[in-house]
Amino acid sequence: MRLNVWVLLTVALSAACANAGPAHAHAALIRDGAGRVLLVRKRGTTAFMQPGGKRDSGEDDVTALAREIDEEVKRIIDDAYRIAKDLIVTNHDKLELIAKSLLEFETLDGQQVEEIVRTGKFTPPPPTPQAILPRSAPT
Repeated sequence: MRLNVWVLLTVALSAACANAGPAHAHAALIRDGAGRVLLVRKRGTTAFMQPGGKRDSGEDDVTALAREIDEEVKRIIDDAYRIAKDLIVTNHDKLELIAKSLLEFETLDGQQVEEIVRTGKFTPPPPTPQAILPRSAPT
């Protein structure tokens, strides 16, 4: 996927402490090929904003922005991993039943999987009728 990234804004902020120097903040405009713009929500806020933040000591704008994006992507991946792991742990018995049913019957249709997910039980399909071929006449 192609992304267009621009360093949109770098500003000097007045320091909160009298001893500290100015803090530099930056934001990025990141747009994908479909024209969608990436927005993030900082922890503890309800507002969406462009990714960015303050530079660490010795960082230039591009390095700081790359670090901020890496941190945001890591947070998204960590959250998705936690959700997936919770789902697997919570539904382990159902996953086991699906696996055992697949080993025995080789395929399950959507209704069978839905039954397992909804009830935690599996009703095996009726046996497939075997074709009985006539015996050939002795020659």
